[in-house]
Amino acid sequence: MDRYGGETFSGITGENFFLTGKATISSIPDNLMPKLDYINDTLLYLRLLGSAIYHDNANDVFNICLSFNDNSFLINPAADIFYSTYSNIKIDFIQNISVFHTENIKQNTIFPNPCDGLLYLNSKLMNVATFKIIDIKGKNIFSGQVCTNILDLHNIPSGLYYIIIETKDSLFSEKFILR
Repeated sequence: MDRYGGETFSGITGENFFLTGKATISSIPDNLMPKLDYINDTLLYLRLLGSAIYHDNANDVFNICLSFNDNSFLINPAADIFYSTYSNIKIDFIQNISVFHTENIKQNTIFPNPCDGLLYLNSKLMNVATFKIIDIKGKNIFSGQVCTNILDLHNIPSGLYYIIIETKDSLFSEKFILR
């Protein structure tokens, strides 16, 4: 095993490593909840959910520590893997932000699923979000600004994909099938 890499994560798609005890995080501000989602064996997404409305430049957070436990990895224990613990992570709050409720756009964010080449997005995302389409190996296939509520995916091979949608306040992903 190459201690600088080569190890893969263990888990199932959508698994939250914090809820299952595969990872821990410390020094997170009040009102923010961490979520570390398993995307595939080489890709995890870390998000801080909740309201950061009381945070600004004066409330930047230092010394956050993210640690993976032994059951986070497929083969080797965490102690054998470099960077199984990340420390001195910083959250730099630039300005107060308004809370963006993903529940409002999460319903029918993408449809139909499965799709035959045209993927429709919730119209509330137009001109306020960017998107990435990644394959199950984590490779970026297609990305851009959400300018219309229809993505033409006819040039992409059939398969299982994730769409990652990011606004200035939130990041979320959804799995879909392209036929």
